[in-house]
Amino acid sequence: MILLSSLITLTLFSGLFSPKDPEEREKTLVITKNGSEYMRCSLEKDREIDLGTNLIAVEGGSVYMKRADCKNQICVHSGRISAAGQMIVCLPNRITVKITGEEELDGITK
Repeated sequence: MILLSSLITLTLFSGLFSPKDPEEREKTLVITKNGSEYMRCSLEKDREIDLGTNLIAVEGGSVYMKRADCKNQICVHSGRISAAGQMIVCLPNRITVKITGEEELDGITK
């Protein structure tokens, strides 16, 4: 009886710890310009997004600022981002590039 109830309880709770659907884990690129959402797209397809003042490149599941007309070029030198929660900001042009989705755990967080 105890074994049977343990098996039933284990079966019921196994659904809580199962991996999520791949669609739920997909990372999304969100670009805002002047405080408003400009574009939302997947990181799966390579593309370039020209905002006039800035050129954003999506390649191989990561994103980076390829070109910007601002003086300091901090956004261009910030490099590639690919994990949920990471962000590139171009303050002079008021552009943010952020990856949303399920955040990945690193070695410290695990």
